Amino acid sequence: MTLIKRTTKGTALTYSELDGNFTHLGGDGTYQFPSTDGTNGKVLTTNGSGTLSFQTAGSIGPMIYSVESVTGGGALSTSTTVSFISSAGVESYSLADGVEGQQKIIIMKAHGGNATVTPTNLVGYTSVRLTGVNNNFHLLYGSTGWNIIALQNATRI
Repeated sequence: MTLIKRTTKGTALTYSELDGNFTHLGGDGTYQFPSTDGTNGKVLTTNGSGTLSFQTAGSIGPMIYSVESVTGGGALSTSTTVSFISSAGVESYSLADGVEGQQKIIIMKAHGGNATVTPTNLVGYTSVRLTGVNNNFHLLYGSTGWNIIALQNATRI
């Protein structure tokens, strides 16, 4: 399909043919569209030089995760990616099983006492203890439970 740039705003665009390639020609650049449709979950991206392609949405740009802020102990949410703990004393937290591929990041935001996080299934360990501000750990759920991917100034128990 060929688009013709109109000099007057509000005038409809026309095309001279439909084919596998769609090219936009205009004063602000030329873009070559892919000749096939993207698959489910893919988004159209540019390399900055006019070439467009389909990519997985999570593979582009910064990731923004859902966050919960908790204090007082109890269950951490499995529907948020990040849990910020502000302890008011010695506290215990639990974490239920997730789904394969799910990530969970747990960070001590404020320290009023140690916080112990005990997932239902933590591969190789029972719990993780946070003992200071910015202590954190990163988990990934696999077929056998939560796996510790990263640990910063926290203690595996």
